[in-house]
Amino acid sequence: MNPAIVTSYGQHRPNTQGNEQMTNQVNTWIKDTRNTEYGFFKAVVFALESFNKGDGNSLGKLMSITHGKTAKRLKVVQGDRLQYATPLANILAHALEGVSFKYDKTADFGVVFTRSDNGGASTDRIEALKVLGRTSIRCDTFKAAFPKIAKDKKKKTLEQKQKQATAWLEKFAKDNGMSVKAAKALISAL
Repeated sequence: MNPAIVTSYGQHRPNTQGNEQMTNQVNTWIKDTRNTEYGFFKAVVFALESFNKGDGNSLGKLMSITHGKTAKRLKVVQGDRLQYATPLANILAHALEGVSFKYDKTADFGVVFTRSDNGGASTDRIEALKVLGRTSIRCDTFKAAFPKIAKDKKKKTLEQKQKQATAWLEKFAKDNGMSVKAAKALISAL
């Protein structure tokens, strides 16, 4: 039974505080989710501008947290990538010029940057992020401004291809309870 609350006027009303707290939790979560999504570009702009001023900590934090990389001063679930990891990688691929980086869990914020003499973040790309403002990472405008960069796939040698095929054939034979010779015959018959 839900106990009643007596108001200052002596009237009884049902106790709904538990429901109000749950509603507040839902509203808080929704607000935080929206603020996170709409604040992502602002955070990236701040990190890139700080990087150009010589402070790589904000960018390192952003990279480590979105990509699920632990660091000396960050506690992150290793490998727990956020939805912002790929968009951030696309932004950095277009924005960083003359800069290389590697993840290092012994570094304060998980990333070690190496710059050339003129290395830094492109101010044009920073301005493009500012223009995007309160858009989403799923917005077509963002995808057009920062398209995914295709990785060059290394061509495999004949020996590597044969090794891969042999490994697959052995696994296929094992999974289907047959010898490798029988699996070869089966595949040849196709």
